[in-house]
Amino acid sequence: MIIVSLFQRISKKKFIRFPDDHGNMKTYIIYTCEKSCNFTLNYNSTHYVSYKCTKDSECLYNKCVNNYCVFSSTASVEYCSNIYHYLAMFEYAYIHCGKAPYIPCKNDDECSSKKCGKNSCNNVDYKEYSIRISQSLQTAEISILLIIISIIWCCCCCYRRKKRNNLTKVQNS
Repeated sequence: MIIVSLFQRISKKKFIRFPDDHGNMKTYIIYTCEKSCNFTLNYNSTHYVSYKCTKDSECLYNKCVNNYCVFSSTASVEYCSNIYHYLAMFEYAYIHCGKAPYIPCKNDDECSSKKCGKNSCNNVDYKEYSIRISQSLQTAEISILLIIISIIWCCCCCYRRKKRNNLTKVQNS
């Protein structure tokens, strides 16, 4: 079964909700956790969500070990991220699908973020402020480079014109 869904952020921790066979919404724990991920949130006053699991079916990867969801390489779960590229004032984005953040990986292409570091997929790092500064710096660098090229071109043209004028004066003498 293929399910396409945007996950819902609850606080800063991430979970996902899908309907079960009877149409009831079921919450799954998305990320695999260490012992420090023990977290409980009062959600809608009647429903409590926690990173601590008691059975496999509470975990998106369908694997609960020692009360924590763990990654299962047999689970057919794919995570998609927007990948942004910037060059001066130009930018483009595309969607890349792969393993979710914090899942074990061997190379960048395996991860939805296209970033595998320390054998684990990283989050997509989107910092708008630093991107704008970077874009401004790149635009300034390109502008300075174009100005330098223009000055060099003008100097070359002036030199050629002066040389031609000197040659014409010598021939006229």
